[in-house]
Amino acid sequence: MKKITMAIAVALIAGGCADQGRRLARGDEPSPSPSVTVHHATAAPNFMIEGAEYASVSALVSPLAAKLAGRFEGRSLSDRLALQDPVAIVRERLIGALRPTLSDAVTLEVRTTAWGLQDDQVRYQARARLVRFDRSDVLWEATCALPGAAPDAPRASREALTANEGELVKMKLAQAALACADQLAALPREVL
Repeated sequence: MKKITMAIAVALIAGGCADQGRRLARGDEPSPSPSVTVHHATAAPNFMIEGAEYASVSALVSPLAAKLAGRFEGRSLSDRLALQDPVAIVRERLIGALRPTLSDAVTLEVRTTAWGLQDDQVRYQARARLVRFDRSDVLWEATCALPGAAPDAPRASREALTANEGELVKMKLAQAALACADQLAALPREVL
């Protein structure tokens, strides 16, 4: 509780500052074919920590204070463990799955929309869009479902997730990104 109280205090103090988020380099990646460009969006949301540990903060102080505390603690953990947004994993897996069906002159955009821990379970979500070069028409857009915490799933403690420089949380983030990409690739794409 002391850690959460400290996180709330710092989050409330820093709350007036605009959050720039983690920036990723934007640019065209090597094309899978001469007429397809693949890139990811430049601004990923912050790694968030959510769950029961913030429920009392939300009830006693405010939902905003709980969200700011979760954002502060998530950013601190992300920085300490050097966590990287797994959007590149989604992008590579998705382009591999879509390659046979892509039409000419399109851009595949992939963007992380949420990532973090909820009740010490890793969560990841991304959005993918196909845009036609010449008219900037969005041909297809989808977001993978953000999985809920499974009540009977085996859970690792926060200590286990962050041990060895975050080895387990990094592995689980990669698994969640692959599952997201597979889910996106399985969605209907009649326009292609």
